[in-house]
Amino acid sequence: MTQSIKPRSRLLRSVLAFFAATASLACFTLSPAFADKAPVIPADTHQDAAAQKKSPLWDMIKVYGDLRLRYELDYDSVRADGVTPRDDRNRFRTRARLGLKLQPSESLLFDVRARYGDSDSQQSPHVTFLQDGGPKGEQSDMVLDRLYLGFRGENLVADIGREGLPFWTPHELYWDADVYLDGASIGYKTAIGETALDIVAGFWALPDGPDNYKLSDQSRLAAGQIKLTHDFGKRGKLTIADGPLFIKDNSAVFNRTNDDIDYTINALDVQHQFMAGKIPVTLGASYLHNFDEGPVADPARNDTDGYVLYGNLGKLAEKGDWLVGYYYAEIEKWAVSRFFAQDDWFRFGSATQTRSSDFRGHEIRVAHALAKNLNIVLRAYFVDTISTREDGNRVRLDLNYKF
Repeated sequence: MTQSIKPRSRLLRSVLAFFAATASLACFTLSPAFADKAPVIPADTHQDAAAQKKSPLWDMIKVYGDLRLRYELDYDSVRADGVTPRDDRNRFRTRARLGLKLQPSESLLFDVRARYGDSDSQQSPHVTFLQDGGPKGEQSDMVLDRLYLGFRGENLVADIGREGLPFWTPHELYWDADVYLDGASIGYKTAIGETALDIVAGFWALPDGPDNYKLSDQSRLAAGQIKLTHDFGKRGKLTIADGPLFIKDNSAVFNRTNDDIDYTINALDVQHQFMAGKIPVTLGASYLHNFDEGPVADPARNDTDGYVLYGNLGKLAEKGDWLVGYYYAEIEKWAVSRFFAQDDWFRFGSATQTRSSDFRGHEIRVAHALAKNLNIVLRAYFVDTISTREDGNRVRLDLNYKF
């Protein structure tokens, strides 16, 4: 369940309690490691006793996070009747996330991360601090979006707890990277010659957004993916991934995040990366199909397909790098579970729930790495709906910093 703390005094106490609990867990987890590495001072040497007693704690802990400052403009937007305009909207937003990874051995990992934002939005960790109209949503919640124990073997990977979808997803048009999942996953990886094989599957409870149901009432997701990556050497690298996502509605409760229906979505992704001279090039395509139909009363219930085409020139790996990209998407109304897919392209929906389907449109992006861990990204979106006459344009400018 998402834990929301509205009053700021309670929020501060919860933040302090979160870090205190993490520190306690670290000490508990590390105690066996300390016991195994008790200092031994040989009798026949003058080795520095202080060096022998050096704690391995800091080698096992990594603090990480990211900060974002965003300007966003929505303009020339029309409601579903095709006539009534929406007011243009300017807003400034931030994103702040702080995490801690504890790795007492090569095979064991504990990861916890908190984000500050609206607990009613499973699609976004952003906070709006300045806006010229419309609701901003709740701005003072703290959400733990990572809290899992992981195993990392030579070929086997397993996680239990709260994590993101552990699949290779070249974009967020069928699953938003900010959506967290409560459950378990297991993966296997190997290589056959120049081809790498990755298989992953999992079972999770889906976040309930504004409905605030207990864990046993939430809808369920079972999903898997098979990914093949072949290295052609100088001719580049080809990646093919395919896998189903089964969303099972809990019929005992109404949950708007999955429209109170079942989904059986297959996502097929193909991507080719290569060098054109000194410029990295990425070309890709995705095909999405939902084998379940939409609600019986919906005239668009058979609109269950989605297509994505994209290309990028450049990269954002080192200081001074540039990237230019283009995406075309056509996502029919029931091709994806619309409250778990991206919330980037348009403002359709509410302050906390973006209806991420039933559209066709374009994204153009230009990005520049100001430093290895600092970049600026400009994106422009031009969108029309498919089953109605709703449309809208959006521009975003992001300054991103990672540590």
